[in-house]
Amino acid sequence: MNGGNGCFDLSNRLSTNFNVPIKFYSGSKPRNYNDDLDFETYKVKVQDEYKQNKFTLLTATKAFGMGINKKNIGFTVHYGMPASMESLY
Repeated sequence: MNGGNGCFDLSNRLSTNFNVPIKFYSGSKPRNYNDDLDFETYKVKVQDEYKQNKFTLLTATKAFGMGINKKNIGFTVHYGMPASMESLY
């Protein structure tokens, strides 16, 4: 979540590179989150928009993507690979 491989920083880099807003989802507030919107309010908004299929790309912590069962999700990408196979499970 925090640091160079975290979902917040990744969403910012992708937003800059693709010139489109890309949302992020994490369980706790990133250290460098400076948005005017309260973080808990932001999380609820992202969850609602995700359920309503309002965006095509989301960066998230690994817990968000576990057990995704939506027909419009084509794939998930693990950006920060775990240190071991045991950590992946």
